[in-house]
Amino acid sequence: MGILSLAKKLQKQSTMPGESGRQEREREVWKKRRELLGERKQSCWGLQNRRRVELTGTLTADENLNIQRRAGVENGPTGEGGVFSNPVEQFGQKSQFNKEKWLPLARDAPFLISHYCCFKMKKSPMHKYQTAHKYKPILATLAEESRIRKQGWIRHGCNAFESKNPTSQPMSFWTEQDVLAYIVKYNVPIASVYGDIVSAGADGNDYPAVDCAGNVQCDLKCTGCQRTGCIFCAFGMHLEKGETRFQRLAKTHPKQYEFAIGGGQWADNPFYDPVAPKFDGKWQNWNPQKIWIPSKKGLGMGKVFDFANEIYGEDFYRYE
Repeated sequence: MGILSLAKKLQKQSTMPGESGRQEREREVWKKRRELLGERKQSCWGLQNRRRVELTGTLTADENLNIQRRAGVENGPTGEGGVFSNPVEQFGQKSQFNKEKWLPLARDAPFLISHYCCFKMKKSPMHKYQTAHKYKPILATLAEESRIRKQGWIRHGCNAFESKNPTSQPMSFWTEQDVLAYIVKYNVPIASVYGDIVSAGADGNDYPAVDCAGNVQCDLKCTGCQRTGCIFCAFGMHLEKGETRFQRLAKTHPKQYEFAIGGGQWADNPFYDPVAPKFDGKWQNWNPQKIWIPSKKGLGMGKVFDFANEIYGEDFYRYE
């Protein structure tokens, strides 16, 4: 079929009565992406509201009541116990935005908890550079790496040209195994911190990534770091099996390890309110007079890890 004929056919499809051809094709693409990623078919009621609950913990009374009625639950996200202690939603399953596990840490921890480090150190400088030079980023992120990235790929595909901050993620549909297999097949150099790429056998032993016939094996992994990021970041460390990043840091960079784990000091909480009630309705306010902060001698992360281990078990954060 010639290009002109194909263009005429697409134009005819896009001017179909009722729902446009473009909308129909977009809906089909979304359906295919959800099936590929194993997305559960369900109504997306209240998605933006639940997201706002997660980020700000606030809903209007009408919004809260509306969500309660649709969910068929006794207490809505801002009802008794809030989003933490009432996780049952539609289909009798917990919401993907439920955070009840982290309630003791958020309520009782004598230190500040924030997600702004990524924004301050990575996203904000990148946005400033983009604005100053009028560039748009091409990112090597994968949809399987996080829920947000997966939802972004389902919504926009690899090229989010129509989003508020246009980006291109050409590797979104790749998996980590695809990346490792490509590195092995084409002998792509990688940083020494990752070690070698091997095949993890079912018997617990590691085998060469390429068999005798020259075929790339399955279940590939790195013998060193599986992922890298900020050297002092502990995000997701509780999920690591075997040697954790901080245990490895103690061997490879002992001075940086001592700076991260040691030090720390007690200081006045700048957010302390002496007249604030202990409870705001059913919610216990976080309002300590003193909080644990870094000092010149170190970040004091050892105390942070120990506090979390008292709540979730002594092996929750393994850093020694």
